[in-house]
Amino acid sequence: MLPHPGLAEGTPGLPMCRFAAVLLPLALFACDGAGAGADTNASGGDTSDATDTSDTADTGGGGDTDPDPCNGNAPSVVRFEGSPGDNTTDNGKPIPAVNFFVAFTDPDGDVNKVNLQLWADDTIDDTVDNPAKPISEVGPVQMSVGTEPVADCEGFEGSVVFALGITGRGLAFETEYQFAMAVIDTHEVSSEPAFLVYTTPAAVE
Repeated sequence: MLPHPGLAEGTPGLPMCRFAAVLLPLALFACDGAGAGADTNASGGDTSDATDTSDTADTGGGGDTDPDPCNGNAPSVVRFEGSPGDNTTDNGKPIPAVNFFVAFTDPDGDVNKVNLQLWADDTIDDTVDNPAKPISEVGPVQMSVGTEPVADCEGFEGSVVFALGITGRGLAFETEYQFAMAVIDTHEVSSEPAFLVYTTPAAVE
C-alpha cells in the first residue's frame, strides 16, 4: 500500500533527468523523455496521500552556540518498495509504469529538504556498481506541513512516492532488476543505498 500512512506529504523541487526510462509525476511534475519526477511525503504535513505524524525539532537546552546544530548524521532509508503503476505515455505511445515508495529518517532533523538518487542493475548483489552515475536524480524536494515548509532542523522523517515509466529502451520489459535508492539531506550527507529487487512490467499491448 502506497504511501505509508504514518508519513505526510511535502512539495517536490525540480528533477534532473538522466535516463531513457521515464520517471513520471504523481500529479506534481514530470520530465519529458528521460528523467525523474516525484510525488513526495515529508516529515510533517498532510495532503491527499498521507497522514501527519511528524515530530517537531528538539533544540536542546540553552547555551547551544553551534551555528549548524542539525548536521553530522546521515539519513537512513527505512522503506523502499515497488508496486505496479498506472499506464502512461511516452511520445504518445502507451507504456507501463512502476510506483516506487521510499521512506527515510534522520536524527539531525535535516531531511526537511532532500535529494534522491536511483540506480538500476541487472546483477543482484546488493552493491551499486557505479555510484557516480545514478540512472536519475530527483530534487531538491521541499517537505511541508500542510502548505508550510518544514523548517531547518525540524525534518526528522519523510517519504517520497514517484512513478517510473518503462520504455523498453533503458530498462527492458519483464526483466528483474536490482534498484537502489539513496537519500541526501540538506547538508549533502547521503544515506547508505537501500536495495529492492523488482521485475519490470510487460509492454502495453
